[in-house]
Amino acid sequence: MERTTTWANIGTDVTNSTKIISGIPSDMIFDVRKEPMGYMDNGDFKRVKGTSTIVDEFGRAYGPVSDNYGIITNEEALSVIEYVDGFEMKKYGALNNGMQFIIGSLGEMNILGDKFTPYLIFRNSFNGRYPLQMAICPLRIVCQNQLNLAFREADNTVNIRHTAKASSRIEEAHRIMLSTNDYLKELNKQAERYATIKLSDADITAIMKELFPITENMTDRQKRTVEDRIAQFNAAKHSADISNFKGTVWGIIQAYADFTTHQTIQRETKTAEENRFMAVTFDPKMMANFMRIVNARVGIAA
Repeated sequence: MERTTTWANIGTDVTNSTKIISGIPSDMIFDVRKEPMGYMDNGDFKRVKGTSTIVDEFGRAYGPVSDNYGIITNEEALSVIEYVDGFEMKKYGALNNGMQFIIGSLGEMNILGDKFTPYLIFRNSFNGRYPLQMAICPLRIVCQNQLNLAFREADNTVNIRHTAKASSRIEEAHRIMLSTNDYLKELNKQAERYATIKLSDADITAIMKELFPITENMTDRQKRTVEDRIAQFNAAKHSADISNFKGTVWGIIQAYADFTTHQTIQRETKTAEENRFMAVTFDPKMMANFMRIVNARVGIAA
């Protein structure tokens, strides 16, 4: 099976013909305004107190938000790009849930003999459900695995909620993006550390039992789902492209990244692909829970 990125089948590729204005695709530049939300009662507009809706210049509505919702336009959000050295835009688009995103590469780096391409991924929305997010996402080239690892010493994500003070926090994002190289250096350092920590078969079995628990109160269908995940993770664990790190913490991290990036979706729909892209890229809980289990097993403080 061909290995692809989680964003391979979504969005639009950036080409020489893509119209770029102020560093971003022209399709992503549009005015957005907040309008009072209400209903008509015998010809009179009745305002729903405390609730507004977001509407763009094309008349598209993005859903109800509170009155203290702060708009961050795509232009404001993506002004961060100019602070990032080597950013090369690769893809952009909008998801079915109204989310807009941009993906760009940051050159190449080498980790323990493996080639990685770090990507910087932005997402923004106007529906009140999601914050503005920016994530540094290293991609292992040989297998297209995404690593969503955060460290105490250097984080890989920025989250800015849409509040009245949201625009002022863009400056904070500028400062954080300037430290992109700090995160990549920390990733290299931690990889070297994890590659020296051995895991026995008993360790791996214990990790998998905690990661994929099967309990008595599960239905047969739920048990089969967990068993299928275990089988997919086992296959990733024995992949030839991580054989150099077999029996180490770095090896099992690569196996889990392979599993989360490429696990089989029961129904391969566009929405399912979009959900996987968002979960693998922006949801730190999956990898954080995995690392908590692994670190506890080998005695590393969280």
